[in-house]
Amino acid sequence: MFKGRPAGSDASVSYMHDMKKPHGGLARTCSLQDYHSAMASFDDAVDQLYQAPLADFVARRRALAQQQPAKASVVNGLQKPTLSAWTVNRLFWTRRTTLERLTRAAERVRDVQLRRLSGKPAADLEAAERAHRAAIDRAVADASAILEESNQPASTATLQAVRETLETVPWTTLDGRLVRPIKPTGLEALSALMAGGRLPQRSPAKVLPMRPRTSHADAETPASARAAQAKRRHEIAALERQWREAGRKAAQALAAVEKANRAVRRAEDDRARAEAVLERTRTTLEEQRKRARQAELVAQEAARTRDALQAQVAAAKQALV
Repeated sequence: MFKGRPAGSDASVSYMHDMKKPHGGLARTCSLQDYHSAMASFDDAVDQLYQAPLADFVARRRALAQQQPAKASVVNGLQKPTLSAWTVNRLFWTRRTTLERLTRAAERVRDVQLRRLSGKPAADLEAAERAHRAAIDRAVADASAILEESNQPASTATLQAVRETLETVPWTTLDGRLVRPIKPTGLEALSALMAGGRLPQRSPAKVLPMRPRTSHADAETPASARAAQAKRRHEIAALERQWREAGRKAAQALAAVEKANRAVRRAEDDRARAEAVLERTRTTLEEQRKRARQAELVAQEAARTRDALQAQVAAAKQALV
């Protein structure tokens, strides 16, 4: 999944802990509104840094640190992205529709899988996965175009790193500031299943712990009823543990199925290549056979000619005797 960062939103730079607090005399001399405006302006400058050409990153970071001396330590800590990470960032900034399509397709696969695991009627999983793969292919094609437009090498390794990062959507939040590619581990889906289908990046609900009640009604509850309630709570807890374990095994099974499907696709590709080689070999063999038959006919004709000439020579010699 990916997200934008509206102006004035401190949450957009939450990973920079020292950007959440006022710096120097800013809070003393500016109103809260001015402070938020300054933070938003700085946030936009960081966005522009990660949108810029990769070769200009270091120079632009140095210039931004000079322009923002109060935040120089933060700016200098901004990491230069790898080529594949920069490409994903460019997808975020310039191909938003492509990423939205990919996110919807990935969420569709996730929802179908979760409905199947919960025993509910679900749409065709194979069709959802096919649409998801097509969305990833489209995004990778756009990434290749971005690299070519930027005069950057669209190597197989770079595009594979881009593909693997995109495969982590929607469990990964893309914000246009990626510095390293992300490898899918399979744990993203497991985390979602263990959380009952909730995306890992969503904040869990904050619930205050319940305190034991000591009301008069509770005091009057028979001991046998309280024991029955405790037993039911224990059974529910055991069922929840079994459900989580089943979710974990289901996630592993889904990962194994996907791995097997990839192996099948590779085997089918290998078979197609082998069949193409076999067809070319058959064609070559047939051509060689035709040539051999033609050569045999020529040899037979030459032998007949030789025999005829030999008979003429013998006749001529006999006439001389």
